[in-house]
Amino acid sequence: LVASVADVASGMALDPASVDVAVLDVHLGREESFPLADRLRAAGVAVVFASGSTRESLPPRFAGCGLLEKPYTADTLRHALELARSAATV
Repeated sequence: LVASVADVASGMALDPASVDVAVLDVHLGREESFPLADRLRAAGVAVVFASGSTRESLPPRFAGCGLLEKPYTADTLRHALELARSAATV
């Protein structure tokens, strides 16, 4: 499943069982994506945050999540997804 959501509520409507890895922009509209990340992680989904900020800007509970720094390229996205999937299968 490849899906794009514009807000947290739309993301919450997705079935986590259909998601292997989620790339979440830290900011979805006027909201932060952290509640969605919590839900996905609780379901065993690997989460990668996309952000123009540093890792230190993420809450400590997401220390194990990937961080894709903006601007990113197709290669850095691919690498982040590979790392997230391999970490999720360990």
